Amino acid sequence: METLFIGYDNGLVRALVNGQVDAAWALEGDAPVAQIAVDPLAHERMYAATLGAGLWRSDDAGRTFARLSGIPNELVWSVAVSASDRNDGYGTVYAGTQLSALYRSTDGGATFEELTSVQEIPSLPEWSFPPAPDTHHVHQITLSIDEPDAVIFGVELGGVYYSADRGVTWSRTTADPDPHTLRTHPDVPGRLYEGGGASYHESRDGGCSWTRGSFDGIPDDVRYFYSLAADAGDAATVLISGARDPFSGHGNITGVPVWSSVYRSSGNGWIEVADGLPAPDGTAMGALAAGSPGVFYYVTDPGEVYRSADGGRTFAQLEYSNDVRGGIARTVLAVPE
Repeated sequence: METLFIGYDNGLVRALVNGQVDAAWALEGDAPVAQIAVDPLAHERMYAATLGAGLWRSDDAGRTFARLSGIPNELVWSVAVSASDRNDGYGTVYAGTQLSALYRSTDGGATFEELTSVQEIPSLPEWSFPPAPDTHHVHQITLSIDEPDAVIFGVELGGVYYSADRGVTWSRTTADPDPHTLRTHPDVPGRLYEGGGASYHESRDGGCSWTRGSFDGIPDDVRYFYSLAADAGDAATVLISGARDPFSGHGNITGVPVWSSVYRSSGNGWIEVADGLPAPDGTAMGALAAGSPGVFYYVTDPGEVYRSADGGRTFAQLEYSNDVRGGIARTVLAVPE
């Protein structure tokens, strides 16, 4: 049994998965929920980043949330909690905003300090988010499971940056400059994954260096990637969502046919996942999450939940016991019970 947290444009749903989906609103409002994070070693402590209502914290495993006041920006795109940098039993928290800034809390979100070193990164004047070119944001943050001083964050659109000294200094990496998804494997030190706007990348040294992945098995006209999840029990098995371009993938341009699919790799090329998932035609990109070893989730418009128990080879749609959903899922987190 696992608990899914699904971020929508109008709030956060907490859903118990036990053969079906038993869902309830954990956080409702007008602000989209951009990202959800759980403390890796204290699952009762969770955080929700919202686009317009700041950062929120839960102390009861995501049943209720309270707003935090330590970040002077309501547009919070990303949040991550460290498994290796601990204080009084809880992980250090990092949050990223629009315009791009990075904040850190060592007291469970009671207070935050801005890492002003981010504003000194030489490439900052070049950062720009294409749909709104006068803006940019910290879209992803990921933290090492065994190196408390290592911090990695990605700017949409502006690159992926690595620090070995808790954000005192930064180096730009060779990862895709459009970092839609950054993931750390929960059990394999040094193993990181990126689903980028135009490519898939991996790191084996904690995010310091990255290698561009092969496209073997992915059609030549599929070169836009978004959500990604890695099997908790097999670091080589990865699922990624792909589309021909952002317009067809997200279905946000009138008159442009909607098309997206999901691909699976265990290190020897990619295979389209067709068994149990909706057909690519007419399906906008959803959000992927990894649960227990061998378990994946894919949540699509309008909040349909698909689950795989065989390492992402096949999926089955789950029925809702009570129909609580909010359209296209922005982000999904799976927390094993």
